[in-house]
Amino acid sequence: MLEWQDYAISFAGDRIHDLWVWFDSLSREEWLIVLAACCAVGFLFLKGWGQRGPC
Repeated sequence: MLEWQDYAISFAGDRIHDLWVWFDSLSREEWLIVLAACCAVGFLFLKGWGQRGPC
């Protein structure tokens, strides 16, 4: 069981490292595109893109 947990932690750490390397390699224009996409998704999330409940 401990080996599985170690593998999962290592796998997650590797993905986070890979994501950081990708972010670190972006140019200024690519950063603006990523920022705009994140803002748009956040706006839609806060606006309640899906159906709301009865309240």
